[in-house]
Amino acid sequence: MKLRHRLEIDGLRALAVTLVVLYHAGIFGVTAGFFGVDVFFVISGYLISRIIINDLENDSFRMASFLERRARRILPVLFFIVFFCTPIAIIYMIPYQLVDFGKSVIATLLFVSNILFWRESSYFSQASELKPLLHTWSLAIEEQFYLMYPWIMLILKRSWWWRVFFLVSTIALSLICSHWMSANSIVVANFFLLPSRIFELMLGALAAHFQHQCNKVRDIHATYCSVLGLVGIVVSAFVFSASTPHPSLWTLIPVLSTTFVLLFARPQSLVTQFLSFRPFVFIGLLSYSLYLWHNPVFAFAKLKGVDSTSPTTALILIGISLLGSYVTWRWIENPIRLSRVLKSSRSLLLALSGGAILLLSIGIIFVQTKGFIQRYSSNDRNLLEINPTVLGRYTEKIFRDNKNTQFDDSISKKKWLVVGDSYAQDFVNMMAESKYIEKIQLKTYGIAVRCPKYVGTQDILQYYLDANDLYDKKYCENYSNLNHVVEIVKTADVVVLANHWRTWEANLILETIQNIRSDLNEKFLILGAKDFGDIRPLDYLGLSLNQKLKLKNKISSESLEANSIFRRLLRPENFIDLEDLLCEDSECPIFTTEGELISFDGHHFTPAGAKFAGIRIFEHF
Repeated sequence: MKLRHRLEIDGLRALAVTLVVLYHAGIFGVTAGFFGVDVFFVISGYLISRIIINDLENDSFRMASFLERRARRILPVLFFIVFFCTPIAIIYMIPYQLVDFGKSVIATLLFVSNILFWRESSYFSQASELKPLLHTWSLAIEEQFYLMYPWIMLILKRSWWWRVFFLVSTIALSLICSHWMSANSIVVANFFLLPSRIFELMLGALAAHFQHQCNKVRDIHATYCSVLGLVGIVVSAFVFSASTPHPSLWTLIPVLSTTFVLLFARPQSLVTQFLSFRPFVFIGLLSYSLYLWHNPVFAFAKLKGVDSTSPTTALILIGISLLGSYVTWRWIENPIRLSRVLKSSRSLLLALSGGAILLLSIGIIFVQTKGFIQRYSSNDRNLLEINPTVLGRYTEKIFRDNKNTQFDDSISKKKWLVVGDSYAQDFVNMMAESKYIEKIQLKTYGIAVRCPKYVGTQDILQYYLDANDLYDKKYCENYSNLNHVVEIVKTADVVVLANHWRTWEANLILETIQNIRSDLNEKFLILGAKDFGDIRPLDYLGLSLNQKLKLKNKISSESLEANSIFRRLLRPENFIDLEDLLCEDSECPIFTTEGELISFDGHHFTPAGAKFAGIRIFEHF
């Protein structure tokens, strides 16, 4: 039996991709448009299950045929867009970015890009908005699902009940997994990996198994359910935000809402008529191509320095994405999916294999040549080898290596305790590069950047709310709490607090110090805020040493304000003013006196920058 094409599902796809694109564009207040991906997952699970169930009932299911249909649907446009991105990447990306792009090409073709981006993601990783293929993580999730799920349905084909039991069990386990990971701040793995996402696809699959029973629901009740579902999707996109734990139990709201629309939208219902509106259906037909196009368009625009925060610019970029999606849908996606082009399985296999080999080769070349770094002069190569991910590991290493150090009273060296986030890691590197670390005993204690650097009785939640900042109270209280160092402080001769200071934390610094160590006359040091501005290696190519030394960036108003508060509240002997030591007239140098970058991201030191700053600080100790 041939399955009926449902126009309302095209409209639902249109809604999903619109939410995703508007969220990435940052316009029209779509604060949780990322839920559009979850809508896609539910739709995919539902449609794939409907196809498999129909084929199993007709005893016509063939795995090879199933995989061919998936390949025709997904791979041609994906390959084309990766090809399209390649020359643009060569032009606009500096070598380390091109290496990362090459890795993402390889991972995308192997359907493990979600695992790559999970492994790559850290505080110091290249900003997600600069990764053209970041969005392929969701394709990897779907492909991993497609390679597993049909086999299970085939094994359980004779028992509807066993299939339902499997789906319900998987949904329950996945939900428990996602909510536990969210509650324990295992954020990146929770977002990118299949175990915490599969409940969304499986809920769609479960809906497909109950479609026949739901068709018997009275029309009036079905209408209420479908309207509730549509409203639930839209409201979720505007009410929730990036601070909402996701995926988690909260994700059930848009996911179940999508399920309601799929199950209860009858042919003549209000929701079906709304979603079947011709422009919606058209966008729905373009949705896959549009999803693939929008992220590279926005990423390359940002790499070029385009200010996409402007609504006008964002709409222009959306227009370019729509144009590209129409081209690929009209001349690539549709003809190949409907077998008008590459009609035989053999021709399809040969074409896709050739394309995959070529793209894999390109990715490998990008990685092996270090992003074609040899195309630049030898004087510029050190500048272009700057890689935030690699240097981020440098920033963290010595600090983490000393977190379990125990002070030894039998050693005459002073005991230093350094507490804080990545800015504290920077301080330790200043110690190391200036060789001062050899004169002391060092112990470190990390406080996550999102957690407060405050010890006292005030309710800090309102400070976070006023700044529209995320306060992960459970995590910060249990795992990353400044209160935990109070006992350790008693064993140290010198205590250093170094952080990315919020203004309210600076204003409460005296109360914090008082509650950590009662006597301020005991050696207590606050490392002030620092900001080296926007670092653009491509702009510095070919400059002479004198030209580099003249370059300066303005200090941000936030850093200026925090340091002004510290100067007012603290005695000079308790405050290390980096701006005063390194900068002048609210402007900081970009290069050391030897012509090396001070900071790789505007906030954290390169090894040369840590030495440059460390020598100036520790000559006073």
